[in-house]
Amino acid sequence: MKSELIEMLKNQTWNFSSSRIVLTQKTPLPGKSCITILGQGLVCRQNDQKISLTMNIDNPRASNHAILELWSTSSQGDILGDQFLFNAKIYDEKHDIEWLANDVCIDSLPMTGQISLSIYSLAGSSDTDINVNTVEARVCSYFEIPCNEYSTISDPTSGLPSRISLDKCQFNLVDGTELVIFKGDTYIEIKITRCHGNQVSLLKRALEAISLLNGKFLEPSLIIEVFANKHKVRIKTCDTVPYGMCIPPPIKITHPSHFESFKNFMINYLSTFLEEWSLFFNFWHMVNIGYRADTTKCSSLVLSTTVEGLIQGYFKAYEISTEVTETDITGAQDYMKAMPSSLLKEKIMTCIGRGGENPPRKQLEKILTDFGLSKKKAKGMVDKWSKLRNDCTHANDIPLANHDDIKEHLILQRNALCIFYFLLFKHIGYQGFFIDYTARGHPSKDLSSYKSS
Repeated sequence: MKSELIEMLKNQTWNFSSSRIVLTQKTPLPGKSCITILGQGLVCRQNDQKISLTMNIDNPRASNHAILELWSTSSQGDILGDQFLFNAKIYDEKHDIEWLANDVCIDSLPMTGQISLSIYSLAGSSDTDINVNTVEARVCSYFEIPCNEYSTISDPTSGLPSRISLDKCQFNLVDGTELVIFKGDTYIEIKITRCHGNQVSLLKRALEAISLLNGKFLEPSLIIEVFANKHKVRIKTCDTVPYGMCIPPPIKITHPSHFESFKNFMINYLSTFLEEWSLFFNFWHMVNIGYRADTTKCSSLVLSTTVEGLIQGYFKAYEISTEVTETDITGAQDYMKAMPSSLLKEKIMTCIGRGGENPPRKQLEKILTDFGLSKKKAKGMVDKWSKLRNDCTHANDIPLANHDDIKEHLILQRNALCIFYFLLFKHIGYQGFFIDYTARGHPSKDLSSYKSS
């Protein structure tokens, strides 16, 4: 793949023309064959946003008729199925590469033989003489990264070095894999080399970890992979919906002095979670969506219940014997069935049915004390979490009418957020600085000193 193409795709705005484009309908209408549209056009991207295709159709009369017939089968408010989506083959003559796109959507009715389409992702590959396997990604948004390396920036006119910038973060993982993150003004680039496993999976997990440390989901607009002498490129349309409130991050990474904590966290996260979208990242994503909703009650509900989900998912070894057998529960239920039907009977039956469950309060206390907290501190945190969870899950009235009510609720919510991150730290074995959301001003504290205090 030509280096000029790679450099072009890294720009915020680019375009290329194609003299041969083939659109094929994903699923035909009942009793019909798949619609095929041929033509030429221009693929472009503006300011790192959506990828669009403007296409001039070879046979306007037949194609326009097929598109209009397709659109006539839907009405306003319908959820459009695969009949309205197309697969595209776009040949780029200048760079000698064929691009493939799935789920292409026609944006407007055909006018004078021309249609506009939205492309979610483009993929292309070609042979290369590069022998080192690498993968890199570009993320078109601003994210905090604690840099530890300098780059020399050249003057665009003379080509001579003009200034030195602290804009790079570089370290090795346990197995020797090298991870480099370059921080631009409006983007970051991540590059992985000498990976001993699936380098694309490692890249995506690194993006997950950086998302978590920034409190917002990080999605790459460009992924470039070199593997087995093949150059593979994937370009994606990114979500341009502005973020609302972001979930507060677990550690500070806004200054070069935070580099060691950042490196420690990244290495432990990538060594522990070996698959993309782990249970923890799924839960974090749910909490993140709750915070983005910008409603305190919504974020508190999701946060308090995901803590319980993490206990069940990662800390089975901390289950506490309830000393209630299935025989005891069955016998009690049989005895209760003989009672006259009443609301009291239903409530008692519900309590008996839950008799064999493990109480999450006791499990959580045991996990936090094993993490290193004192019994008093662990119990205090669990008591606050339990109150928040019960108020939110049982739809209790949570007064937020005045400053004192809001303050009290936020204390409970921030306590739950600390527990959420403590469970993560314990699972991945992280040791370093963290943000104490239970303390005034949310200071950064050393985890070891915090445990012993």
